Amino acid sequence: MSPQVTGATPDPQDRDSQGSLRRLALRLGGLLAATGGVTVLYIFGSNAVDEHGDKIPDEFDSDPVGIRHLRRTYKYFKDYRQMIIEPTSPKLLPDPLREPYYQPPYTLVIELTGVLLHPEWSLVTGWRFKKRPGIEHLLQQLAPLYEIVVFTSETGMTAFPLIDSIDPHGFVSYRLFRDATRYMDGHHVKDISCLNRDPARVVVVDWRRDSFRLQPYNGLALPRWDGSSDDRALYDLAAFLKSGQCRDSQGASPLCRCPPGFSGRRCQHNADDCSPNPCAHGGTCQDGANSFSCSCTLGFGGPRCRRRAGACAPNPCAHGGTCFTHFSGPVCACAPGFMGVRCEEEVRGPPPRPRPRRGAAPLALCALPLLLLAPGVGLAVARRRRAGGR
Repeated sequence: MSPQVTGATPDPQDRDSQGSLRRLALRLGGLLAATGGVTVLYIFGSNAVDEHGDKIPDEFDSDPVGIRHLRRTYKYFKDYRQMIIEPTSPKLLPDPLREPYYQPPYTLVIELTGVLLHPEWSLVTGWRFKKRPGIEHLLQQLAPLYEIVVFTSETGMTAFPLIDSIDPHGFVSYRLFRDATRYMDGHHVKDISCLNRDPARVVVVDWRRDSFRLQPYNGLALPRWDGSSDDRALYDLAAFLKSGQCRDSQGASPLCRCPPGFSGRRCQHNADDCSPNPCAHGGTCQDGANSFSCSCTLGFGGPRCRRRAGACAPNPCAHGGTCFTHFSGPVCACAPGFMGVRCEEEVRGPPPRPRPRRGAAPLALCALPLLLLAPGVGLAVARRRRAGGR
């Protein structure tokens, strides 16, 4: 019979050693946790001291030793959490200026990144910020009417030099950063009730609607800038904020007389001029500020795509080519000397023949009779030689 192989039984000594190691690790972990807890209670639960090193009494001095340290530690972390969530001050801006100084009647609160700047990153240059077209125009045009406040969710260390670069003339009155926002549901919210200004005269411009969720009627949401150099949003914003007229009412909030194309209590809504679609025959409408433009389908033209036009209107053929309408689109019959789908290429002919040198033709004509007479002269000479030999 072949021998049977059975599994090796664990050694009782090995099991005892593993159990002792686990117990030792648990004891060390508990000791470290207890030491860390006592250290935290001692550091954050002790009395604050003044510049001379003397303890400052507080409301917890009458409690027992352990209880007072616990309550001070709890209050410290509670205040630290409130510092992160709440704005740094109930009055983020100083009081408005009084005569003889000039105080603009309105306050413009505008975001930095996504509205005025676009961050870009590459492996070669790292982080760079691109200026949106129209920043100088916006600040210059609105400075007499608005107290401009750059209120950004970026940190001050990042945003302060960026504001210096976009505002060399000092049109920006104040700068507020992330620590001045209110942190709610994962978003940094700008609470204009802490600005120390009349909320009815404050306009917030941002690309995130959550940034002005506490005062939605004071907000104006712009599309987030993607870095395009053809963007005109800041020019339109400057024209809108200058043209909107505000008049006082009997209530708490003023009434706004909006320019054409805008509506709302603060003229914050851009009317959709493409609803309903004004472009006929399946044309695509593009909305603008109190305007629209139509991109017409094949066979139609005009401002609203209501005029029938062949595929040859306008003529797509270059260099005087003739256009013919085909079911697949325009077909070009090119003028002489041109070729290509749109007659865009010039036809190159064969290389010209080399011209003879001057005086070569008369010499050839003079030599022709000599060439014709040469055989006859040769025959006559041969006959004479034969006759002489006889």
